[in-house]
Amino acid sequence: MGRTGKILLFIICLFLFFKADVFSQNIEDKVVEYTLANGMKFLLMQRGNAPVFTGYIVFKAGSVDENAGETGLAHLFEHMAFKGTDAIGTVDYEKEKPLIAKINSTGAALSVESAKGTGQDTARVLELESKMKILQEQHRGLIKTNEFMQTYISNGGSDVNAGTGNDITQYYVSLPSNKLELWMLMESERIKNPVYREFYIERNVVAEERRMRTDTNPFGKLYEEFLGVAFIAHPYGNPVVGWMSDIQSLTVENAKAFRRNYYSPNNEIGRAHV
Repeated sequence: MGRTGKILLFIICLFLFFKADVFSQNIEDKVVEYTLANGMKFLLMQRGNAPVFTGYIVFKAGSVDENAGETGLAHLFEHMAFKGTDAIGTVDYEKEKPLIAKINSTGAALSVESAKGTGQDTARVLELESKMKILQEQHRGLIKTNEFMQTYISNGGSDVNAGTGNDITQYYVSLPSNKLELWMLMESERIKNPVYREFYIERNVVAEERRMRTDTNPFGKLYEEFLGVAFIAHPYGNPVVGWMSDIQSLTVENAKAFRRNYYSPNNEIGRAHV
């Protein structure tokens, strides 16, 4: 690049820097804060650039809040929060409910027996695994797979996703501006009336995420080792995805307890960029 080109590039960069600085001024004045009676805080910012909005629901709950032996629970609950409610994701919840209970009790018994390692009753494990497959096959006929996410997408939603970190878990989506009430309804139902359907299937998904991103990934493995050394006596030393032995022993009751402890309105922040 010649001298003239470099000068031009410098001027453009300088312009963009100051332009961004101007737009960033007084951003606090654009944010409206509102707290509901139940303690949930909303932060609203109107942009007006396009007839769309992006909504975030942020919980102050992450891997640092997990009990010993339950690492990966915050991340697993994030997955479960997409599984629907007693009205979303089901063909007939009254028929589905007792079947879910059977699956959960069978899964818990299988987790206990499998955790015994070399001392496990192999015949019992095989029996429980066979029973679980039969129950899960019956369950498939009573669910509407991914209906929660598909409801957003069919209403013009994009970037429907979530993320779990050390300190927070957030759920986000972009929607047409006339779907603001839908977003409020869906997020309220997600947290207020979750159904722990397909818990053990999703637990296997999380275990596979760990295998893919950490166990078979040199960088992932190195980073995990680094955190373990850097944070010897702090929960930041545990991987957000969880240790494999913990993931494979998590139960529905663990997930329910985590939700009761941390998924409350006064531990939640809603953000909407309209």
